[in-house]
Amino acid sequence: MKKILLSFAIGVTLVSCSKQEPYQSIEYYDTLPVESVVMPTTFKVDSVSNITLKYRKPTTCYVYQGLYYEKNGFTRTVAINTINYEHGNCITETQNLYETAVNFRPVASGTYTFKFWTGTSTAGVDQFATYQAIVP
Repeated sequence: MKKILLSFAIGVTLVSCSKQEPYQSIEYYDTLPVESVVMPTTFKVDSVSNITLKYRKPTTCYVYQGLYYEKNGFTRTVAINTINYEHGNCITETQNLYETAVNFRPVASGTYTFKFWTGTSTAGVDQFATYQAIVP
């Protein structure tokens, strides 16, 4: 009986200490540039419309984490938020184009300016693709 209990205890110890896939920890948060935008030139007050954004992930370790969306009067600034999980086997992934959408619902009439972040210049200055839409 003692041998069985000892064997069981050793087995449980070995199983609980076995190597498993390393835990994916968040390495850092990153903002990715918007590559293209598809949006209407007019919107209706209190009506929800989609603005389609396309972007690329540098590697398979980047995971979409929502949008950076800032409102300032009639100006909207938008970028792609991601998390980078470093786990040693990231693969370069610049060919795939990913898509997400902004659900925009204007609450007032006027001309809205949308600034989509497209990256930074060599001087480190933020660059934007700027679009305007009218809400009659």
